[in-house]
Amino acid sequence: MVVGAEVPSDVDGVRLDRFVARVCELSRRQARILIRTGRVKLRGKVVRVMTKPLKAGWTVEIVREQDQCASKTPTVRTNESSVKTLEVVHLDERLIAINKPAGLLSEAERPSSGSVSAVVSAWLAESGEQPKVELVHRLDAGTSGIMVLARTRVAASALGRLFAARAVKKVYLALVAGNFASAREHSGAIGRGRGSQRIVRSDGKPAFTAFEPVSAADGASLVRATPKTGRTHQIRVHLADLGYPIIGDGLYGGLKYIGSAQDVVVTRPLLHAESLWLPGFDGGGDLMLEASVPVDFVSAAKTLGHVWP
Repeated sequence: MVVGAEVPSDVDGVRLDRFVARVCELSRRQARILIRTGRVKLRGKVVRVMTKPLKAGWTVEIVREQDQCASKTPTVRTNESSVKTLEVVHLDERLIAINKPAGLLSEAERPSSGSVSAVVSAWLAESGEQPKVELVHRLDAGTSGIMVLARTRVAASALGRLFAARAVKKVYLALVAGNFASAREHSGAIGRGRGSQRIVRSDGKPAFTAFEPVSAADGASLVRATPKTGRTHQIRVHLADLGYPIIGDGLYGGLKYIGSAQDVVVTRPLLHAESLWLPGFDGGGDLMLEASVPVDFVSAAKTLGHVWP
């Protein structure tokens, strides 16, 4: 079924994903799936830029089938022949933001390794976009959530300055062992430990993280973390040092089995980058980027008795 609509004057400037959701009476997530999979045309041409602002009088065509509205994000094959799913949160001519899946490296360790850069480049190429991207920050392989990549040198420099100045606000969600009852801060310096571990040590690099509790249930807590610095494993180290290791984080003493019978295996640290706030990016307005929490995280939280909002 093809749904056609003209952008009315009272919503001039509305984002494409919001308009599709409104016309088809869908959630924004479902609308984004339609856009990402090439089922939305703007003025006769397929468009995949979900945040594109629309002008009054433009025509939008949407190919909608009932059994496709709840379909999954399409798979993307990289040139390393690995297949990953990619959720694009924001795309414009300067940058692309994605919800990185857990298990995907930010940067390839070897030519045969998959990486965020490779997957994003492949997705852009398949979408008919310029595929060149530049990594400006990183997430641990096991961490899911929001990542932003620059699409131009100017954007890379602007983003680099924001991160270097610690002007970017980063917010994470962690599922930890124990009852994390009150807000607190950790300013312990971080240095190398044994093997790949990092530890709090006096001769380490300065690090600061603010924590606040979200909810507690069955000996486990949901905690929001706001790091002011960007040290390797910073949130993981600070939480473990406070006595609240992240569930699934075996490197820092986190539980790997949960549930009443300890029969649910947690395969990665349950740490998710919820949002990035880029103030005055590239001379423009502030940009807030948010990533939905993945299924494995939500499932583990529910197993431990949390009522997910």
